[in-house]
Amino acid sequence: MKTRRSSPGAVYTKIKLVVATGAMLAFLAATAYAGPPQVLDVIISEANAAVCGHDFSNAVATVKVNESHTTTRLTFKVYDAKPNHIYTVWYKLASGSPLTGIGATPAAPTSEIDNIFTYGDTAIPTANAFYTNSAGNGTLHVDLDFPLSGGVYPFSQYDLSLADVPSGNSPFTFRLISHCTDLIQHGLTPGVHEPTFQISLSGDADGDSDSDSDSDSD
Repeated sequence: MKTRRSSPGAVYTKIKLVVATGAMLAFLAATAYAGPPQVLDVIISEANAAVCGHDFSNAVATVKVNESHTTTRLTFKVYDAKPNHIYTVWYKLASGSPLTGIGATPAAPTSEIDNIFTYGDTAIPTANAFYTNSAGNGTLHVDLDFPLSGGVYPFSQYDLSLADVPSGNSPFTFRLISHCTDLIQHGLTPGVHEPTFQISLSGDADGDSDSDSDSDSD
């Protein structure tokens, strides 16, 4: 197994919503989960808006969840965000990742951890990264190799010597972040970024759900 790079010290900063420049968030969930979504933070500060060149106050992010007993299909979408720009998606942890020590890990299957590490600090989109198009719209499909309702990220599926880590919120919280400063993604750590969307859902899984019928087109 490769030697893991150390965390660059970048951590998420919770910034209170600035109404004049706040990006609004919408949520779509499949019937696999009950209960309303909870938006913990919708955050884009005035400083980050300046870095990104605009406040993108009409931007919307959604996620759809379809879960089976052993896998989960996630579909993230953004609309009216920064055009032709790279975004990454993160799964919030209750404690530090055994790979990086930070409180988040890429929203990706354990089978993609090595690829995400290999292509860190590049503009190449990995399993938790995507680009918006010229209209600022983008889609990311993620096929997790574990059920999201388990409430943990199963690092042990990647390496048996590693402990699984519970989600930061039950059953999950995701963050979609932009990288306007350096225009690249950073592998297993968020690196330099602007925290843009945070999505959380409370409720229990009902079991299998219908297959995801969304297409890749925006």
